[in-house]
Amino acid sequence: MEQHTNGEEREASGSLKDLDTAALQARMEKAQRDPFDRENDPGASGAAVPLPEKGELVRRAVRRQLWLIVVCVLLVVAGAAALFLRFGSLFSGKRATDETIALTSKEAPWLWFSDGMLSYNADYTGDVPESITIPDTFDGKTVEGIADEGFVHMEKITQLTVGRKVSRVGVRAFEGCTSLVQIDLGGVEEISYGAFDGCASLTEVVAGEITQIGAYAFQDCRLLAAFPLGEGVISIGACAFQNCGDLQISLVLSADASKIGQNAFENCAALTQIVIPDADSIGAGAFQGCSSVTLAEINCLNIGDRALAGCSALERAAFGGKTLTLGKELFAGCTSLTEVTYENENTALSEGAFLDCISLQTPPLPAGISAIPPHLFAGCTALRDSGISSQILHIGDGAYEGCSALTQAHISNNTETLGQGVFADCSGLLEYTLPADAVRIPARFFSGCTGLQSASIPEGIQSVEEGAFENCTGLLQANIPYGIQSLGDRAFSGCTALQKITLPASLQSIGENAFQSCSAVQYLDIPKSVTFIGDGAFAGMEKLQSLGLFASAQVTGGMFAGCSALADIRTSGYDSLYSVVDGVLFSADGETLILYPGGLGNQNYTVPARVKKIEAGAFRGAGLKSMRTASTPLIGLYAFADCTALQSVTLGEGLTELGYGAFSGCTALEKVQLPHTLTAIDSKVFAGCTSLARLTLPVEITRITADSFEKTTTLCVEENAPILETLERLELPFTAVQKKS
Repeated sequence: MEQHTNGEEREASGSLKDLDTAALQARMEKAQRDPFDRENDPGASGAAVPLPEKGELVRRAVRRQLWLIVVCVLLVVAGAAALFLRFGSLFSGKRATDETIALTSKEAPWLWFSDGMLSYNADYTGDVPESITIPDTFDGKTVEGIADEGFVHMEKITQLTVGRKVSRVGVRAFEGCTSLVQIDLGGVEEISYGAFDGCASLTEVVAGEITQIGAYAFQDCRLLAAFPLGEGVISIGACAFQNCGDLQISLVLSADASKIGQNAFENCAALTQIVIPDADSIGAGAFQGCSSVTLAEINCLNIGDRALAGCSALERAAFGGKTLTLGKELFAGCTSLTEVTYENENTALSEGAFLDCISLQTPPLPAGISAIPPHLFAGCTALRDSGISSQILHIGDGAYEGCSALTQAHISNNTETLGQGVFADCSGLLEYTLPADAVRIPARFFSGCTGLQSASIPEGIQSVEEGAFENCTGLLQANIPYGIQSLGDRAFSGCTALQKITLPASLQSIGENAFQSCSAVQYLDIPKSVTFIGDGAFAGMEKLQSLGLFASAQVTGGMFAGCSALADIRTSGYDSLYSVVDGVLFSADGETLILYPGGLGNQNYTVPARVKKIEAGAFRGAGLKSMRTASTPLIGLYAFADCTALQSVTLGEGLTELGYGAFSGCTALEKVQLPHTLTAIDSKVFAGCTSLARLTLPVEITRITADSFEKTTTLCVEENAPILETLERLELPFTAVQKKS
């Protein structure tokens, strides 16, 4: 018995450390001495009552302790419930009490009341309280709102509580309160312009009756994570939550919400969902940069430019039957977008709506669309179908520019207008069809389509415009049919694989650089019908060997610059504007030297005496080592530029004008003899002539420029020559020599 009792005592003491074992032992000893003690059993009638064993007493004590613990727990729960009822709104976003808050000027001397509005009392000299309460009544008067700029830039305020009858927060009321952390807006219905703009520490707002949120109301509240955008919200102003990057809400508005201002939620990177069931307008950039939004369901009359641009996680968007107009670049940069649906088949798309939506594979076009706006799918690198049906009447500029996965482009005969650059940089494009009645291929239409191997031009086409096939590096042939009248600037420029060009007898105009760098072409005939050839039209045709020049257009050397293999030039003979002597192209009368072909093998050349003018770029890039003129008075600009093998130049008496950059880039030039008839040396004439160490200037030279020569060239001039003063002023290196007797 004793052993059992001691075990129970040990068990009890292990579970209840506070049990008073000494007192218990004393009671047991007393009971043993006087087992009939009436105090031990007040209800006894004199009969002997058995004494409880020691273990029973321990169990009773344990039960009393357990009841005590239960009571304590119930008290804690009740207290927590009371605290939640008072402050739970800070977690739930709802105001917990409807009790009216009343204050007096004695209780809150830092407040100032005027015309129903409260603000900070400028005459108050005490410490600014960290917690501000805006009561429903102040000195017994009803508080309607918080005054404009009432607490602006008060950086000590950390908490704000507003009464349930206060309806308005004024313009810029708490702007710049950078320590403000929590706000309970009570019964506020209207938050005015910039009310909490720049409250950088604000994390949570509690409210239940807000209907209007003004422009810039919470702009740059970057830590704001919770805001109760309830069903009563009617309008949200421009930039209201701009740059609130931590705002972790799923934006689901009611049908009462009619307007969301421009940039209202721009850069709210934590926003996850947008549901707007019935609005009139969503401003430009309203949700731009909301990079966590995955779903947008919007039924709105008009949606502004770039409203959803940069929503990089957005996968699906759905527009309701009310939606009529989607703004420019609406989904620009929505790199995850794969699906867009429309209830209203007449929803109008705007320029660049799907710009750089790199996950789109099929074009999301409303059923009733009749025009593809400019740049609609530009940069949609995964797009595999153009969606151009027979109902498409107009295709705008750059509509499919950069759609590198697009392999086919078939345009219906119903299409009336084509924009510029429609398929530019569609590097995967292999074939195309143009409308049968098209009369032009617009500028840059197929520019950069490196996969195209054939330029198929319908017979009705009259003009191929600027850069239409520029940099189509895979193009092997260009079938230019009879009927073409003009080829625009750079029309086939950079088509490095193009081997054959046939120009029709209907062609009248060839633009600047039209075939520049078509380096695989070996033979070219220019028909007599051509009346205009732009500068550099055939420049850089490195393999061009034979040229049939039958055109009636004025030709200059610059048109064939860089044609280093050209050795054969043919003309029509008696009725030609040109003549060819020893392989060199002259005007018909021989007085103008037009082109010295780069493929001629001569190392030395003397310009005929009858030549009065050397045309611009006539010798550019030629392989000559020495050159001499007789009495030619005029040498055009860049006439001998980039003749890197040229070492010696003798310019005969009679020369009066050296054009801009005439010998620029002649890096091997060592010796130049200038005539006494030359009085001026213009800009850049000998620029880049790094081997020209010395140059003697005739005394007749009276004008030069600071950049006429390289700084490495020392000029030799006679003493007292008029040009000496100019040389000193320009700080050009020179040596004065004695006048020859």
